[in-house]
Amino acid sequence: MNLGQLSKLLRAEYLVDAVGYNHVRGLPLKAVELAEAIGQLVGQAEGITVDLGEHGLHAPADHEEAPLS
Repeated sequence: MNLGQLSKLLRAEYLVDAVGYNHVRGLPLKAVELAEAIGQLVGQAEGITVDLGEHGLHAPADHEEAPLS
């Protein structure tokens, strides 16, 4: 779904204030990008800093292995 249709559908069906995440680069979303955007929204709403730790923006690329902790 493009052009905000998903947020419109969520607003209409569930009566929630859906916040759109616009990503127009011709590439699929990565889970890390979406998690970071959600973390920022939660941080703003709650007035806190959200730390995603090792799962933040500097997570390894799909072809790299995650470091062992």
